[in-house]
Amino acid sequence: MPELQVELRPGAVEKVLGYELSEERVESILRALGCVRQPGGMVFRIPPHRPDLQREIDLIEELSRIEGMERVRGSLSRGVAATSEADAQYDREWELRRLLSALGYAEWMTNSLRPRTEASEETIALLNPLTEDYALLRGSLLETVLPCVRHNLSRGAESVKAFEIGTVYRAVKGRPVEEKRLVLLGAGVDRAAHWSEAERLYDYYSLRGVMEAVRRKFPEFVFRIRVRCRKRMPGHMESRCQFFMLRRP
Repeated sequence: MPELQVELRPGAVEKVLGYELSEERVESILRALGCVRQPGGMVFRIPPHRPDLQREIDLIEELSRIEGMERVRGSLSRGVAATSEADAQYDREWELRRLLSALGYAEWMTNSLRPRTEASEETIALLNPLTEDYALLRGSLLETVLPCVRHNLSRGAESVKAFEIGTVYRAVKGRPVEEKRLVLLGAGVDRAAHWSEAERLYDYYSLRGVMEAVRRKFPEFVFRIRVRCRKRMPGHMESRCQFFMLRRP
């Protein structure tokens, strides 16, 4: 095996750790670890039993470990990072979450992986799935939230009001595409019976009102809306609105 030598440049220790070590102290620490200083500068021959010491930063890490991590001074980074489009998108998503939560909707975070048995032409499959039950990426938020609705209703829940902001994946001309989407759903009782009104079930207009509130709050976004209503059981209506939240025009 060829002999490995690593150079420790002047000022490198102070630049990384924030404090200075004398050449004598550096040589003493590294010599105790089996590193031998070579003539003509701060160059050290690495012993064969330390293959983890390959770079300058590896030597500095050893110096910090021996000196004690408590010597590294904490400091705030200088300057303020400029805002970006990603930051603005993130802030708007949190505003949307707060709005929907204020309207009484709970946020769900469902698994984005689906069974291989549900594959389609646009489905994207994982190269190394852990199991066959988690082998595909979802192409729609409805694929993962509707089973949760059925689970809640089948166990006696009188109503479900939920939303999810998540990523969906599909293949377009053989290339994977990611899209951020919002799904808003309601099922069961919209408003319980009160002395001023009878019990009200979810219908098209229940979710349409929420949709209009979202549209007024976020006029800069373009929405494509798909609404489905169907009878689930006698006297029980389930409505679903799926919002495709697109990039600002």
